[in-house]
Amino acid sequence: MAADPPDVHLLYNPGPPEHYTARLGRTGWTEGSGFTEPEALASLARAVIDDPSMKLPQAVPRDVPSVVAWFATANSEATLDE
Repeated sequence: MAADPPDVHLLYNPGPPEHYTARLGRTGWTEGSGFTEPEALASLARAVIDDPSMKLPQAVPRDVPSVVAWFATANSEATLDE
């Protein structure tokens, strides 16, 4: 059974310096950042993995590539961070 898509929000900040913030949940109760979208999503994945209280769907292994792949099911597009 496939895991439900997560609630991932990707924000683009034109800078300087230009960067992205990836948040899990609309209020960003867990977030990661990077200079590219993939870096921000990987940073968020590490934050999720490092938080022992964070529950992942059973179908999602606790490793960065798997968590990033799960994030990709959300089809989030970056929005301008104001």
